[in-house]
Amino acid sequence: FNTITLVGAEAVRSTSGAMINTSAWIEYNGSGDADDRLWILEHNADWSKPSGGDEDDAFAEVGIAPNSYYYGYEIDLGQDFDNDGVIGDPGGGDNDDDDSDDNAPDEGNNANEPGSGGVRDYTNNRGGTDSKPHGGTQGDANFNDTVWTTTSSNGTASTQGLLNESGDKDWFVVPLNQAIDEWVFEMNGNTLSDPYLYFYNSAGTLICSNDDSNGLNSRLIISQDGSSGNNQGTTITTGNYYLEARSYGDRLTGTYTLTGSYNAAESSYTRVESEGSITLLRDDNGVAFVEDGVGSPDAAAVTRGGFNLEISHIIEGDTTGAILGAETIAGENLLAVSKTGTTTMHTYSMTESWDLIDDALISDEIIDGTDAYYNLENSFNLDFNGDDSIGRHTTIEEAGSVDLLSDENGYALARTGTADPINIERNFGSGMANWLIADTGRNFTILGVETIDGANTIAYSTSTANQTSTVIATGTSWVVANGTGANTYDHGEGAAFLALETAFGQDFDDDGNIGGTPDDGDSGDGGNDEAGDDYSEVGGGQDGTGSAPGGSGFEDAPATSGRVSVTAPATGSLEEVGDMDYFRFTVEAGKS
Repeated sequence: FNTITLVGAEAVRSTSGAMINTSAWIEYNGSGDADDRLWILEHNADWSKPSGGDEDDAFAEVGIAPNSYYYGYEIDLGQDFDNDGVIGDPGGGDNDDDDSDDNAPDEGNNANEPGSGGVRDYTNNRGGTDSKPHGGTQGDANFNDTVWTTTSSNGTASTQGLLNESGDKDWFVVPLNQAIDEWVFEMNGNTLSDPYLYFYNSAGTLICSNDDSNGLNSRLIISQDGSSGNNQGTTITTGNYYLEARSYGDRLTGTYTLTGSYNAAESSYTRVESEGSITLLRDDNGVAFVEDGVGSPDAAAVTRGGFNLEISHIIEGDTTGAILGAETIAGENLLAVSKTGTTTMHTYSMTESWDLIDDALISDEIIDGTDAYYNLENSFNLDFNGDDSIGRHTTIEEAGSVDLLSDENGYALARTGTADPINIERNFGSGMANWLIADTGRNFTILGVETIDGANTIAYSTSTANQTSTVIATGTSWVVANGTGANTYDHGEGAAFLALETAFGQDFDDDGNIGGTPDDGDSGDGGNDEAGDDYSEVGGGQDGTGSAPGGSGFEDAPATSGRVSVTAPATGSLEEVGDMDYFRFTVEAGKS
């Protein structure tokens, strides 16, 4: 036969009661849905094909609609194979697995036209006790074969029923879709005084039941994940389930109304970023969504020429990228898209409905390190290149081993060597926040950062004149917890303050000196150094063998040529009591 396509699979209960793994296949003939032929393949328990014989021989031809077997398999697999808008016979006729003609005059509820997405009632009203679902000849035993379709996102539908003698039970098949969050089934008595409603899985196993939820009427709430409702502990998967309508004690008769409603589960979104006025989201399939605000109810899909655009996608040709941000800037909807494996960026100019209508609206490459790149980070308030800052950095101080930087928003960062800068954060009692270099609201100004004896230390000034304070960050980070104590140092010649200046390599009191006493080098004035040579004295006490700087016996020993390398420090030796070694170092004007 022609090419056939697998369209569904379900464990189906046969007339003997056995569960058979069954797949459905459509042979498309190209002349309309009504001419497409249905084939059925019954599998082994592990879903392998039956052993023995030609593979083609394992297929059973069901044929085309209208066909009682065709409609029966629509019911069994919960699918509308002929696309007529109804699962089962659209005219309310034969919808069971037997070969009988069930088209009695009183059978079928034709008020529900094809495509209505409601409940269809195929009631024979012949009396007797109903058999279990697919456990016998349903049409011969007052079987209310009611199909609940899910063609709309939310819906309510109902059907009428009759328990016409003691012990009568009506069965209804309800194909459920696990994409739905919750179903509510209610059985309200009309002339039936005390309804009783039962809910079964596809194997006919009772899951839950209810007698008197609303007066003497019955109500079942079925949750998809089994976390609430009457089916707690039992999750719902896509497939056929069954409702059994009975009376209390199975001894009452009368009419009833069975009503069902369901709510489509909201799509599950993961927030990608929520800076600025637009929130960027992704659903479980990786499709990008945007929202004006926080949350998911009003999220709109991002599209490209009308088709959903995934977070990760092809930019053009074989170039791939990922959407990192969404924002409305100067009235224009923009996406910020990174080029895979690089920090290079593009922007997409989107319509009001967030559709990229023309690939010509994709910008040229925006290269990391350029003004355009930093402006883009600032516009989206996002760190695209992963350097822990937004926009360009400004160096505030670089004495010692740790540099103090400021981003374009005035927030402080610490950079050790060539490592990426790290935001300096502090908890002022209302949660962690980036620390401004100059926080005028709290009268804090950060002066310097340094790692001292393994502790990340921040020096800052307050509104109190002639003082410098320090606070220590937590662990190896630059985060200061709420309540962390500070040390405060009075400016002047105190040993602790001078040691602080030395440790940070900074002149906090602006006296022209960093720690120690004013130098006696050839600047000569004890104030700010000018260009020229100064000297460092090692030792103390009485004069020894070393000569004073400038004397005929002075040696720059070991020779430093005015510079001592951080990676290759100079070494010396104090050879006797009172020995003093002098080392020359060159001062450059303008350095602090």
